[in-house]
Amino acid sequence: MVRTFASLLLPISAFLSAAVGQTGLAPKQYLSLPLGSIRPTGWLYDQLIVQTNGLAGHEHEFYDYVSETDWMGGPSYYSSLEEAGSYWFNAMVPNGILANNSGIIQRTQEFLDYVLAHQDSTGWMGPEVNTTKPRYLWGRYPFMFGAIQMVEYNPDLTDQVVDAFYKFVTLANQMLHNGEGVEAWTQTRWEDFVMTLQWLYDFHPNGNEALLIDTMEQLKYTGVPWEEVFEAQYFPTIATDDLPNPLGYVLSWHGVNMAEGLKALPATYRFTHNQSDLDRASEGWDLLFQYHGRPSGIYAADEYLAGLEAARGTELCLVVETMFSGSYLYQVIGDPKYVDRVERIAYNALPAELTGDFWSRQYLQQQNQIAAKNMTPNPFPNDGPYSNVFGLEPNYPCCTVNHPQGWPKFITNAFVITADQSSLAQVYLGPFQTKTTLAAENPVTVTVNTIYPFSDTLNTTITAAKAFTYYVRIPSWVVNGTISINGGTLSAVSPTNGLQAVQVEAGTTTFVLDLPAEITTENRPHGSIAVHRGPLHYAFDIPRTSKILTQNGEQPLAKDLEFDASTAWEYAIDPSTLQFVNKPPASGTLPSPVFDSGLPPLSMTVTACPIDWPVAGSTFAASPPTKPTCTGAQKTITLTPYGATKLRIGEFPVFTAKSWCHKCSASLLSEPCAKLRENSPHPGVVLAMAFFFLIALFICVISSNIRWSNGLPLGPARITQTSANLPDVDISYVNNSGICETTPGVQQMSGYISVGKNMNMWFWFFEARNSPETAPFTLWLNGGPGCSSMIGLFQENGPCHVNADLTTTINPYSWNNLSNMIYIDQPIGTGFSYGTDTVNSTESAAPFVWTAFQMLFETTQFAKFESREFIFATESYGGHYGPSFVTYFDQQNSLIQSGAIQGEQILVSALMINNGWYDPLLQNKAYVDFATDAPGYGQLQSDEVIAKLNEAFYGSNGCQAQEQACYDAGNSSASNKICNTADNFCIDNVFVPAVGNRDSDDLRQNSSALFPPEYYVDYLQQASIQSAIGAEAKYSECPDAPYELFTKTGDDARTWLPQLGALADSKLKLLIWAGDADINCNWLGGHASVLAMDWYGSAELANTSFTNMTIDGTPVAAVQNVDNFSFARVYASGHEVPAFQPSKLPTESSATEHRAIIKPP
Repeated sequence: MVRTFASLLLPISAFLSAAVGQTGLAPKQYLSLPLGSIRPTGWLYDQLIVQTNGLAGHEHEFYDYVSETDWMGGPSYYSSLEEAGSYWFNAMVPNGILANNSGIIQRTQEFLDYVLAHQDSTGWMGPEVNTTKPRYLWGRYPFMFGAIQMVEYNPDLTDQVVDAFYKFVTLANQMLHNGEGVEAWTQTRWEDFVMTLQWLYDFHPNGNEALLIDTMEQLKYTGVPWEEVFEAQYFPTIATDDLPNPLGYVLSWHGVNMAEGLKALPATYRFTHNQSDLDRASEGWDLLFQYHGRPSGIYAADEYLAGLEAARGTELCLVVETMFSGSYLYQVIGDPKYVDRVERIAYNALPAELTGDFWSRQYLQQQNQIAAKNMTPNPFPNDGPYSNVFGLEPNYPCCTVNHPQGWPKFITNAFVITADQSSLAQVYLGPFQTKTTLAAENPVTVTVNTIYPFSDTLNTTITAAKAFTYYVRIPSWVVNGTISINGGTLSAVSPTNGLQAVQVEAGTTTFVLDLPAEITTENRPHGSIAVHRGPLHYAFDIPRTSKILTQNGEQPLAKDLEFDASTAWEYAIDPSTLQFVNKPPASGTLPSPVFDSGLPPLSMTVTACPIDWPVAGSTFAASPPTKPTCTGAQKTITLTPYGATKLRIGEFPVFTAKSWCHKCSASLLSEPCAKLRENSPHPGVVLAMAFFFLIALFICVISSNIRWSNGLPLGPARITQTSANLPDVDISYVNNSGICETTPGVQQMSGYISVGKNMNMWFWFFEARNSPETAPFTLWLNGGPGCSSMIGLFQENGPCHVNADLTTTINPYSWNNLSNMIYIDQPIGTGFSYGTDTVNSTESAAPFVWTAFQMLFETTQFAKFESREFIFATESYGGHYGPSFVTYFDQQNSLIQSGAIQGEQILVSALMINNGWYDPLLQNKAYVDFATDAPGYGQLQSDEVIAKLNEAFYGSNGCQAQEQACYDAGNSSASNKICNTADNFCIDNVFVPAVGNRDSDDLRQNSSALFPPEYYVDYLQQASIQSAIGAEAKYSECPDAPYELFTKTGDDARTWLPQLGALADSKLKLLIWAGDADINCNWLGGHASVLAMDWYGSAELANTSFTNMTIDGTPVAAVQNVDNFSFARVYASGHEVPAFQPSKLPTESSATEHRAIIKPP
């Protein structure tokens, strides 16, 4: 069951006379306005009137728990907690005043008068007076919230309410010290009383400060320790049905207690001043919605926390309690995530749980709700089968008396003032009129005309006596929002911490906000998705039949209704076909009520197909089927705002709709390449499939005369999906931009994976040109550290090359001929990636790439690749990345298999590394050897230089000794400095003189050579290209910042050879290759590294001769192979092997990767 809450509204006049700094309580970030200062207008006023004309506004006339409540001397109550009457009072005080309903206003005044008049000599208030009923504190808390609101609206009540409160506080303090008045429910809801005590302390301390603080402390110390409940190690990550509560506070996992408990730590912070209270409150909020959240904004708890399954329930009381708690959290902490979610709850979960006329309500709502009836079997382990019936009091009566607080308190918390009282802010978007007086006697009136959330546009008019700064919240889902002030030109919104500042002058100021949003999908369990646009969640509104089960004898409009589906609802949808439909009302006025079938002006269409989807009995849907098969023809169905649906599917299985493009794929492989795929040119050498794949692609890179113009079509709108499993993780991308890959029917996606707060990792995916449904899935990473994988995409193995005139030429030998390809810019700050970069080592980079794939494989678009052969391909510093990342992936997979963590396994089947940097000790020595005699090219440097190189490497405290010291230091605290010093010495004294005036990436060219050319950089910096592919940052090929972080830890000087050897020992398919004209990561050093690996095949590899790999009789590479391991020396190729053509002597772009970035000592 559920209890209540009230809006703690701070009178501005009172605040002026009581400075927060003098109270000893920490100030809130924002202050709420007195009841009556904020009024709903437009459709929102109509909605409040719907509620007032419905069940809520008539309970005092016929519903015995209110009409005959024992709080006013009647006989009726439903629990010894005595919450029925106080719940109703708390909700209907603001309802009556905001609706200007004289009958309700009179009844709430009578309620207050009766309670105060019957307070006994001990100070006790409530229906237990002059009875033998047990005295529990909790039932008073909602009453006090209601009384505070009445004082705010009518200050003439102040003295009698404050006097009565102090009599009760004195008694309650004594009871708490004596261990009285606290049972299990009161134990969880102490924060409500603390908030009342803080209202007294702030505005009416009356010399009772010590009493108030002591009572706050006693409430906390006798109550549930919410800081422990919200600690990650104790918080339940699945439905709690069979879980023991590790803290022993069973009711702390109760849904409504949890909703109210969300306020406990911010309330505690005000008297402890401990930042840890706020931090834990934020963490608890995130945990709650990560593991139990619903697309409708709320979380699941059918009595107790219920996990993520779509058939589990959410209690109406916890909906309204969470809304109020979110408002309070925002006022104390100031994080816009709280009000973003509250707005979603208000416009989705709240109206969904009541009939359109608000005469019947549910106890529990479901995301996928195919019937509302007496359910057998019952999906709710701790609630009755009648719980999702729409009626007067299904299951428990608490929500009947408590639910009316939802809309009124949403309204009264829609505006706040800043702590210095100089500014006003609108935090909930909708139609309102607000009047208040700010600091310096500045009267302000704000009128907001809008049909938001059923429109993106808000028109605001402000009148003020003096200039001030006005703020309006810009929700996190807004994309390309604009503002026009006083009829001026449009400018992009630029919110700070979610608030857009508007400078208001004395007189009248007007502005127009346009806040568009994109269609987004949210990943849900079993591969299903939910659909959103802006604040609204969209669902399939199942047509229904209705049957009256019971009807109240005194009020026939209060009836219990059974709903059954009247048409099919078993559909899978193709999210790529979602289309937004807006049919604004011609009159500009929405229907009232608006939250009912067919009434909202917004909808979406989507391609769907019927599927087999089981039900349990005839009452609730089983979990959405994974990878469903269509059982009939495709059709278009309509999705509508969730709040208007009473039977619905809100979490859909997905399928891929048939379209013309699946018939259009054509092979672009030349005949020699196709033959190479079918037949190995070197029989007798058993190479991994991945090895054939890469060598084949390398051999097939020849010139192409296919040209494409630079007419650049813009892709469709960005698609965003939020991780269902990981906090602060989401994906946002553009589909089929038409950039680079122009092969008909070949799909592409480009955009960002948010792998943490302000950590936006760029990716670009290209579907395989041939058989994408069975082709492998390959990741390509360039090295650096800190170099963009767009190097590989545009200069090496991607679908196109860029010409001098910034047109593109298709690459018919792109790796996506044979594999689905994804290119990722990492770490953050590299290429198009942007945000906060914390990566300072190879080891610390791996978890973020893992997180990126966790998000990718959650999505419908990428989940299908999870079972494919996963090839990890990398280059240069990839000799560090490859062994590290694959090892980390294997470790995470083991944790998933053991049940230690949850996630998607990433099973790498092959690792391929081009000219890699594996072991600095061996590869620095190879610089000396290569300069002395580069096989096939001869001596590269003079005898004098070679002598200096030998001294620099082998001499006392030379490169060899310093590298060995780095190895010996391991991961000790001193290792960073030791390794960094070694790296700098070896670069300056070995690498640089070994290269001389040659290009480090192709010894055949001097350092001014530019092959492959860098035209692609200018191409990617064009605004039209960035817009088309969804890039949000300026492209930077190899920026300094990520590289500098790696240098501080000496990462370049550390070896990853043990990890590479372990992977070889595990029989992972491994292909190591190197162009023999590369100095940077030359093949001698690479070969020495693989020969030094400790694995079962090391001796055999050392004794295995190179075998020439030929094409048409011409040797192209020399290969060594043992089982799943192969090493290849690629002839006449520099550092970027796939870029080279047999007719040219190319080199990589000037010094873009790894050690070519030379830093002064």
